[in-house]
Amino acid sequence: MQDIEIHIGRIEVIAVPPPAPRVAAASPRRTMSLDDYLKQRNGRAR
Repeated sequence: MQDIEIHIGRIEVIAVPPPAPRVAAASPRRTMSLDDYLKQRNGRAR
């Protein structure tokens, strides 16, 4: 009969952080003057 030896050691697990999410470049918004807004709003059919 053969002897079986088992050695339990230490296992280290190091987590790798996920890649940073890609941030889409925000499209620049054109600011609308009050006059432009009112013209656009009044031009719509109700």
